[in-house]
Amino acid sequence: MLPPSTPSKTVIRALHAFARGVLLTMALMVAQPATAMDAERFAARLAEAEQLNIEAPWPASQAVLDELRPHLDLADDDQIVTFMMLESRNQALDGQMAASLATVQALLRRDLDPAQRLVAHARAANVGYIARQFETTFRHLRAALELLEDPTLEPYAVNLFSVAAYIYALTEEPTDALAFGQKALRIAQRNGQLREECAAHQRLAFVYKRMDDFDGARRHYRSGIEVCAESGDEMLLGTVEYGYGDLLQAAGRYDEAGPRLERAIALMEEHGYRSGLSAARLYRARMALGQNDAETAERLLRAALPDLVSAGNDEYVAEAHRALAGLAVEQGRPSDAVEHMLASMNAREAHLDEVRDRRTALLQVQFAVAEKEQELIRLREQQRIAELERQSQAQQSQLRVALVVGSVLLVALLLVLWIRAVRDRRRFRRLSRRDALTALSNHTRFFELAEQTRSLAEAKRRNFALVLGDIDHFKRVNDRFGHATGDAVLSKVAAALRTEFGDKGIIGRVGGEEFGLALPGPDQATVLRGLEAVRRTLQTLQVDGRPVPITMSFGVARPRTGETLPELRERADRRLYAAKEAGRDCVVHDDAGA
Repeated sequence: MLPPSTPSKTVIRALHAFARGVLLTMALMVAQPATAMDAERFAARLAEAEQLNIEAPWPASQAVLDELRPHLDLADDDQIVTFMMLESRNQALDGQMAASLATVQALLRRDLDPAQRLVAHARAANVGYIARQFETTFRHLRAALELLEDPTLEPYAVNLFSVAAYIYALTEEPTDALAFGQKALRIAQRNGQLREECAAHQRLAFVYKRMDDFDGARRHYRSGIEVCAESGDEMLLGTVEYGYGDLLQAAGRYDEAGPRLERAIALMEEHGYRSGLSAARLYRARMALGQNDAETAERLLRAALPDLVSAGNDEYVAEAHRALAGLAVEQGRPSDAVEHMLASMNAREAHLDEVRDRRTALLQVQFAVAEKEQELIRLREQQRIAELERQSQAQQSQLRVALVVGSVLLVALLLVLWIRAVRDRRRFRRLSRRDALTALSNHTRFFELAEQTRSLAEAKRRNFALVLGDIDHFKRVNDRFGHATGDAVLSKVAAALRTEFGDKGIIGRVGGEEFGLALPGPDQATVLRGLEAVRRTLQTLQVDGRPVPITMSFGVARPRTGETLPELRERADRRLYAAKEAGRDCVVHDDAGA
């Protein structure tokens, strides 16, 4: 793991990268005329470009590729594949997504062996997704997955599965995303592929992050950082660092998040990875906003916006403009605030269109595959009918009936797929599943995740507890101190619950002043100790330096055999009411006789 970076170290790293590029260019200018290019030297220089592509900023390897380009006639088929894959990666790192995709698609038109074709399809899917060409993305994913019918190609599939995990996570297919990510990790570990293992950990961490599983995301980010540092790929290390930093800042762990985000920004700057740099700056700006550091937040947001816009990352563009609008309001610049808010609304609308487009693209590919399979079935059926007709003219009537039935089934299948596409498209119009004030899961999302967590705990025969907690006399806080203080109290309660249970399970705000915990794993004593710690914390709670002590009542229920989540929730609710009736500021659980 790299040591924490400082602003001065960031500048030094950037200067070192610049100096290396200048020295490399000068060396090329001096060395090239002196040494004639032949097949042996071409192979040596291409191997140098491969190494530079891992260890140095992308312009270093691109300089070697530019030197080799006039001599591609010396390259064999495998060397041309390597050349084009390196160039495609450099184009992507420079933000030239259309050029990168065109390069790898030109490669796919060549006569490649199955392993090369598999790797090229995975690259095309990755770049296609970043370029927002979703039909292209899923088409290449499907083509690559079809190649895996040959089991000998599995060692080459680690990047394919890793990319698929990321794409399916963003397409709201968490089950497929987890399965792909775990396959990628197993293959990389089995074959000792450190860089691929690093990327697999990063993608799996992202999947868990999208599922609001803090513990799973943190585990894979930590493992990814260790493996990336060992692999020597600093750009991948920076990508994992800023993902982990964002996870930590979202949990309010600013002291841990800050150094990681600063280090990631330095690595992205050094390697010239524009997309990664803009994301790292946005994540660092989120933390600055959380710390009320308006100056740092505005500087980072303005630095990130051009590349976010250039990359077409409408979700992040909307977030950046929305944050800048808020800062403009605080600074008394209403016209700037209006301008940023309009830009945010436009980007948000574009992002929603993009979400619908990528989901539709996935469904269209699935639909096309199903249609293709049905077409094959239909053709086989026709062949069978023709053969039966040649055998016996008397069976024609029965064969026609079979064809009609097959056609009806095909129409029914297409209708089911269409209904599913319409239903899934509507799903993307729903509101966010996260509570805006506390950043916890809202009522609907919490109980969805609680059901998943309970089922998983039951399958693995692990402990599970459902906790419902309610702030005592919360209306008095609002009446006495005002609603702003009441909102601050809710945020601090959420922070206290995260501190004690953030790595143990799911936390949600399920009502005005009511919170829920779904805890797989901890035994009853651990749960009760955590709740007591939360209560002690809240007894000394302060808002803006002013004491606002509060108390909470909790009801704890553990599942019984055959019990559904609604039944478990009802028991936890009864224990919460029992705690209220017992004088509040206490915990009532299964063993308490309530």
